[in-house]
Amino acid sequence: MVCRVETAILAHEFRRIGSRPIEGLSAHELWLRARETIRRAGLEQVDEIEALCERAVALDPGHGRALAFLATALGFRIAYASADADVTQLRARFTDLVNRAMVAGTDDPEVLVFVAEALLLADADMVVARALVDRAVKMNPALEVGWDVAGNIRMQGGEYDDALARYERCLHLDPQSPWRTYVWPSMAGCLVAMGRFDEAIVLAKEGLQIGPNNPWAAAYLIAALAHSGRIAEARAALTQFHPRQAGVLKTSQFGPKLTSIIDETLQLVELNC
Repeated sequence: MVCRVETAILAHEFRRIGSRPIEGLSAHELWLRARETIRRAGLEQVDEIEALCERAVALDPGHGRALAFLATALGFRIAYASADADVTQLRARFTDLVNRAMVAGTDDPEVLVFVAEALLLADADMVVARALVDRAVKMNPALEVGWDVAGNIRMQGGEYDDALARYERCLHLDPQSPWRTYVWPSMAGCLVAMGRFDEAIVLAKEGLQIGPNNPWAAAYLIAALAHSGRIAEARAALTQFHPRQAGVLKTSQFGPKLTSIIDETLQLVELNC
């Protein structure tokens, strides 16, 4: 109930500022708009999040939540980058933002969650990421996005059963959670790793309906289709994959087993072209 009230309050605040020009927004209001934007998933949303949070931090250099979101935006850029992309400068800036966010918001569960997600996206220190998100949900067990990110970190470690339980916990807190843009596809990823392909297809498609630019949802759908023998559908889905997000297919975030399945999927689709 607490998380649903918080979601309603944030939604009300967002509606209040939604039509106002960015130039008139405070640092908090810019962060709030970025928080709404991040749930849409996809590369173009990363551009918007980065611009909003850059402005928020310029207004308030110690705004921990905006700093954490900005680090997350850079984490997305690193995750989306192709294998031959030079992300050295991005990583240097990313590290600075993570450090600043932690100084500004070390006791704020939401800051901890998004720093953990940023570390995951950037293939950084997963021991720290896990400790941060676990501390966040201990501090605030009703923080839906905390359970989502806790699941992401378990998935990266190949703990698919534990990850799925955390995603389910997120949706138990609020079945209409605005974070289901990410949660449904992540659940699909776990199901792919477990060989439950038909269930995975349903969840991945539901996720893509509300977040059509989510590259992780597309990756899980392609894998589930290919391993269900639906090669033509998998190949068609792969052609829709945005090339600027292709780095996602080579990320470590899937965990060992799911990474192997994704690799096999790409071979299956190419061999049957």
